[in-house]
Amino acid sequence: MRNALILSFALTAIALNSCTMTHQSKIVSSEEKRQVRISQSPNFKDGKFINEEPLDKMTAGSIWRMVKDMVNGGHPLREPKTPLPMWDKEWTDFPDEGLWFSWLGHSSVFIKLEGTKILIDPVFGKRASFTDLAGPKRMHPVPVKVEELPGADVIVISHDHYDHLDKGTVRKLSQKTGLFLVPLGVGKRLEKWGIPTEKIKELDWWETETVKGTEFTLTPGRHTSGRGLTDAGETLWGGWAIKKGERNLYYSGDTGYYENGFREIGERLGPFDLSLMQVGAYDKNWPSWHMFPEEAVKAQKLVKSTEMVPLHWATFNLAFHSWYDPALRLKKAMDSASLNVVFPMLGEPVEMDSLRIRDRSKPWWQTFVPEEEATDLESQAHL
Repeated sequence: MRNALILSFALTAIALNSCTMTHQSKIVSSEEKRQVRISQSPNFKDGKFINEEPLDKMTAGSIWRMVKDMVNGGHPLREPKTPLPMWDKEWTDFPDEGLWFSWLGHSSVFIKLEGTKILIDPVFGKRASFTDLAGPKRMHPVPVKVEELPGADVIVISHDHYDHLDKGTVRKLSQKTGLFLVPLGVGKRLEKWGIPTEKIKELDWWETETVKGTEFTLTPGRHTSGRGLTDAGETLWGGWAIKKGERNLYYSGDTGYYENGFREIGERLGPFDLSLMQVGAYDKNWPSWHMFPEEAVKAQKLVKSTEMVPLHWATFNLAFHSWYDPALRLKKAMDSASLNVVFPMLGEPVEMDSLRIRDRSKPWWQTFVPEEEATDLESQAHL
């Protein structure tokens, strides 16, 4: 009996070791292929991915101003003082027909495009950080729990910063996700977290992958990447153009404004029915890393989009402006430009065609804005 147990344990150990070695072998093999692809990318120079239009470098003056802002704490309403409203009805899967979407906070969006289920940058953790003990904390509960989400045919990731790529969320979603579409290099993150290599597809700028008749094209952005102090630029970043049939939408990802890039996206892949545009976490000290709301309006025109939904605000405190400043400034700029913008409630299911008759007169966030700021926008401008 004892010998039989020893033999059983030994065989189990051998089997587990074999599986581990096989998995590690696959990772090594895929990493070798990945590095070959990365080295061939026109956007990869001297060991780092680069922007077509370089980011503005921080000067001694901007660093000093940022330190002062950190000491002063920024705007007193960087976070809401009362709970934000969320969709309070039962959340169910959307119909297969048409274009449906639901903003789940920050840059996380669930989309159903003519039957194809898509998740954009799902981040459902408590903090945008490597630990739950420190880092930017979520301002509101997750509108829809991971367990309540329908399985996704595709999860698209814009880049590997913590507020766009969350280890815990990705691992929970892996079992009910068909494919992860990510920029070059990001696949190594997923593989280390146990996501099967065959579930990962990495793309360079302008490359397209088709899933269930839906075209996903990685578009250029003006940003950077990295999850530590020394790995900036080791993986690519970008936005996504997603098209199926007559429906076409654009997700900017995190990006600074750059006219030539947005114009080319509009010319090559537009016009778009809907743009999901980054509008928050901007500051005069890092002006080219994230678009200001007024720049998002210019980008909207260049990519030739009919409707805009603003993302990257009201969830994580990543800058010194008030939590509602992106929406306040964006609405004024979009109204001045006679362009359409919609501010869905967190978790609200929205059908694209319903936007034609949607009441946009008073978005949900306006009740939180102090009267003096609502009437004097210039006092909010953090430029």
